[in-house]
Amino acid sequence: MTDETMDELSILKLDCPKCGQENNIKSSVTIRCGECEEDLTQDVYKKRPWAFKSVAVLLLGALGWTEAKEWMDIDNRYPLKYEYEVVNSCLNSYEKPVSRNVYNQKSELCVCALGMTQKSMNYDEVKEEPKEFLRKYELNFDTCLDES
Repeated sequence: MTDETMDELSILKLDCPKCGQENNIKSSVTIRCGECEEDLTQDVYKKRPWAFKSVAVLLLGALGWTEAKEWMDIDNRYPLKYEYEVVNSCLNSYEKPVSRNVYNQKSELCVCALGMTQKSMNYDEVKEEPKEFLRKYELNFDTCLDES
C-alpha cells in the first residue's frame, strides 16, 4: 500500500464484544449513516453490556411494583373469599327487602368499613382476634356512615 492509499483509508474503531479489545478496522470505503449520511469512521463503537440493561429493567420493575402495591393497597389485603364473606354478610344483615338505592349505599359503606379495618388489622390478627375485628369493623362502618 502506498502512502496515498493509506491516507484514503477510513478507520473504524470497534470494541470486541468478547474480550473488549479496541480494534482499528481500516477500510477504503467511508462508512456513513444510512439516514443522515454522517461519517461513522471516527467514532468508537462498543456493544453495551447486557448486565446494564438487566439491572435497569430490574430496578424499574422493583420500583414500579413498589408503587403499584402502594397504589392498589395490596400489602394488607385479606383473602378474596374472606373479603367477599364480610361484605356479603354486611349487605344482607337486613331482614326485610330494601330498595336498590339503599342496597347500593350500604354496599359502599360495607366496602369502606372493610378497607378501613384492613388498614388497622392484618389477616393474621383477624384470625387471632375475630371479636376485635368485628368491633373495629362496626366502628369503621359508623365512621363511613358519618362521612357519607
